Amino acid sequence: MEEFKTNFKKGPTSLRLAKQSRRREIEAYEEANKATTRRRDKRCRFPRCGCQRLGVALKAQREVSHERHKGMGGDPGMVRSEADIMILLCRHRHQDAVFSRAKGTLRAEPLTPIGFDGPLRWMVDTGCAADTMDLAGVYPETVRRLHLLADQGKEFVVLAVESAIGVCMVGSDWQEWLIDELAKMEL
Repeated sequence: MEEFKTNFKKGPTSLRLAKQSRRREIEAYEEANKATTRRRDKRCRFPRCGCQRLGVALKAQREVSHERHKGMGGDPGMVRSEADIMILLCRHRHQDAVFSRAKGTLRAEPLTPIGFDGPLRWMVDTGCAADTMDLAGVYPETVRRLHLLADQGKEFVVLAVESAIGVCMVGSDWQEWLIDELAKMEL
């Protein structure tokens, strides 16, 4: 014998409750992955970031940065809030600074298939780096080369490379100088 089924649609209360339940599930999933990111990184991952020097006041301002932003629709597929595509940064490097991920002048690129769970390459906007050094009157030959690269369409240059999480190697004098300037947290 066939089971009896109605043609009634779910009522608005039932739909609202299902939507709220799904939203809580997504938020819990994202919070769990953010907690994993915080445990993995422990501090701002940007090399020599000045937030460490400034101490406790900025500890409350650490933020988990998504590699791919969720956008207006959130993350219903729960694919943009995985720990391997999120990184812990201070608010300054995440959003507020001239060189920040939110402003698009700072990038972190994973070096291995395990994403942000492994070492990164830190990249800065070529034109922004050149302008910063030009204003300071340092490394004129590097400034010329960076402006040339920017004119040729190379938007980003390597600033530092991690050999392991939080362990950075810097290649040249101008990269050292720029990291030291960024550590002052004025840029």
